[in-house]
Amino acid sequence: MTRPYPLIITNNKLLNDWCDILERHDPVAVDTEGDSLHCYFEKLCLIQIGLPEQDVLIDPLEPLDFTRFNAVLAQRRLILHGCDFDLRMLRRGAKFVPGEVLDTYLAARLVGLKEVGLASLVKEFFGIELPKSSQKANWARRPLTPAMVEYAINDTLYLIELAERLSDELRAKGRWEWFEESCRKAVAAAGEDREKDPERIWKIPGSAGLRGRELALLRALWHWRDAEAQKADRPSFQILRNEELIELAKSVDAGRTHLPAGVHGARR
Repeated sequence: MTRPYPLIITNNKLLNDWCDILERHDPVAVDTEGDSLHCYFEKLCLIQIGLPEQDVLIDPLEPLDFTRFNAVLAQRRLILHGCDFDLRMLRRGAKFVPGEVLDTYLAARLVGLKEVGLASLVKEFFGIELPKSSQKANWARRPLTPAMVEYAINDTLYLIELAERLSDELRAKGRWEWFEESCRKAVAAAGEDREKDPERIWKIPGSAGLRGRELALLRALWHWRDAEAQKADRPSFQILRNEELIELAKSVDAGRTHLPAGVHGARR
């Protein structure tokens, strides 16, 4: 699809003026980009809005007031693909609470399709290969590169038409009410913070092979790594990879090395 270059919103005047346009559209395609690969505290880095004739990128790293935007968007039917992550990011980063949501990922599953990723669906329904070069980009980076802008736009560009086609198939199969209920449950789940089990969170891949004091050491090392990552606002794997935690627990238990300074709770 050939489209004009997207509108990039970086200030409150532009955001509030554009909400006049948003009010005239329903449904609206929505996606987000976040950063969890380059920092500890996952943050909302970009909001993508797709309208039939316009693509909009909103920069939440700027000091924006989302009050009117949230109010207008909550009154629209929102089309997302795999809505859980995006709705959580919007709730935490912009304090947004959605109204009606249509999730094309859930729709594709209920239709019975085997490949339900967005790229697979776009290829199947529109014959278009979506580039993946920016899939793991640093979305906190500014300015966005042309490749990042293209990637971000593609996440909403096909959603409205895709939702229409999948909706037709759901109704033809008599599964529309199932779909609506699945979407309501997904929205409710995204509105709740998941509690992490403190007795399971540190049991990383490879921990099943540890015994006794090795497990106690791993638990202490995991919590030390988590605290260090929070202090530095870096991903945990940049402090120590999981494989290194496992090996360190074994080495300390065998007396080949010592615990890092600040590790507590695993002494003899």
